[in-house]
Amino acid sequence: MKNKKSAKVKQDKVKQRLKRVKPWQDKSAKLLGHLLKFASIYALIVGIVGWFMPPVQKLLSGFLYLFALPTDFSIFNAIVLFILASSIRHRRRLALWIEIIYFQLAFVAFGLIFLLAYFFGLVTKEALDMSQFSIFSLLFVILGVVVSLATAVLMILSRNAFPTKIVNGTWWEGIIIAVVGFVCSIIGGVIVSFLTFHGSVSLAQRIAYVFRESVSDFRYLLPFGQEIFPYSSANNIWVSTTISVIMLLGFISAFLIFTRSTQKELSANAKQELAIRQLILDYGDNDSLAYFATRRDKKAIFSKNKKAAITYHLFGDVLLASGDPM
Repeated sequence: MKNKKSAKVKQDKVKQRLKRVKPWQDKSAKLLGHLLKFASIYALIVGIVGWFMPPVQKLLSGFLYLFALPTDFSIFNAIVLFILASSIRHRRRLALWIEIIYFQLAFVAFGLIFLLAYFFGLVTKEALDMSQFSIFSLLFVILGVVVSLATAVLMILSRNAFPTKIVNGTWWEGIIIAVVGFVCSIIGGVIVSFLTFHGSVSLAQRIAYVFRESVSDFRYLLPFGQEIFPYSSANNIWVSTTISVIMLLGFISAFLIFTRSTQKELSANAKQELAIRQLILDYGDNDSLAYFATRRDKKAIFSKNKKAAITYHLFGDVLLASGDPM
């Protein structure tokens, strides 16, 4: 009885949250998903666009820069942005906070630090000249900070459009996987260094070198990351590649776990199909469309006693139930 009341309270809270979603909040959520999807595609084709249409490349890069999104070629960025875009389309609350903190607020923080350093004369003229920094660049940084801050505020105000929460315990799972990936990248890098370089280098020196390479890979995870973590010796391409691949796999796995839905569902596997077929056999004699519930591209939500089920497919942020409940 207590569990039923608790479940009903949760359902009522979700309904109230959904009722409070205003049209502009829903529109903002959809636009954010489209923007991230575009950024993920652009991360793969920016080189091609720059080769054939340099003015278009500058325009698109400038546009994404204003929203604190990556503008350089990076498979890692493309994968992360694609996963994030998918999670945003599925209205996952954690994905929203990751996007706000990781992109917008981080850009605002680093941008303000740079602007303070610039106006207080902490940045040397030689450094500015080397980076070809002009008054137009300064205005663009200021505009980027303003747009990123406005975007962050808008998305925070639109958070009711993201009702889906993460699975309990996901935080620890994701952090553990990320840490394990980082440690494995160091171990893998040390092993590869022994296999590819046989010079008179001590184990401590190898570990220190691999550790610096591993830390330098964080330049792909933050805005202005290549300036914050500029180190990359690239003395051994095999070591660098091994570290990068292992770290990418670890962090992408952690990211996927972080953005999992809390929805309790069974994937379309043999166990689910058998349960669906049993329900059809028991109760589906009068339903000529019941057989379609066994399609492999569908998922199912079962009742607690497993005597009823609803099959569905997820299209973006819409859960489409097909056929009558069984």
